[in-house]
Amino acid sequence: MEAEEALPGKDTPEYLNLGDFYSEESRDIVFYVQLPPALEPTPDFKIAMITVNYFNVITEKYDKVSTPCYVKRSPEIPVHQTRDFQLDLQINRLTAAAAMEEAQEVKDMAVAKKVVQTAVAKLKGSISADDPFTKSLIDDLEEILGDMKDRSTYERVAVAKMAWKGNAHKNQRACGTAGVGYQNKAKVGMQMKAREDYSEKKKKK
Repeated sequence: MEAEEALPGKDTPEYLNLGDFYSEESRDIVFYVQLPPALEPTPDFKIAMITVNYFNVITEKYDKVSTPCYVKRSPEIPVHQTRDFQLDLQINRLTAAAAMEEAQEVKDMAVAKKVVQTAVAKLKGSISADDPFTKSLIDDLEEILGDMKDRSTYERVAVAKMAWKGNAHKNQRACGTAGVGYQNKAKVGMQMKAREDYSEKKKKK
């Protein structure tokens, strides 16, 4: 994926490799741009052109899809501005994933615990704190904190858990019990079928 014309005068696009996608998967990309002052009200100020280059496994050809990004702008400084709710959810996701990644790299339980506690405080103070998605992120972080009760549990459980849970949230892809909300319909169906088959086998025994 590449972002073209991200800023006035920008002559080189930014590239981001999203990796492979499974059926029904989606990705939310959060990016930051600094814009010049608005001289007049503009309902559709163009900030970027997003282009996705991908290999279509159905047609077995490379395809390209582009879409412009617009924002509403005003020369007046807003008295109070609240972050977009959906954006807040994604920032919380990235905050949780980044905390897990950082905490497993520091190799110091006290420092790692502080990193995770800071992330929990940020999520609890966010505007989407009561949303089920943010609550699930907080639950994951607090579960990891619970596994930092001693050095042995930290090294055996917490570090591994931060790795796979962090990866699930970073890539928006379910992994085990982490990121259940990212599962596509096909995977949910397969899991339900597996549980039903397992139940039937137990009944026959």
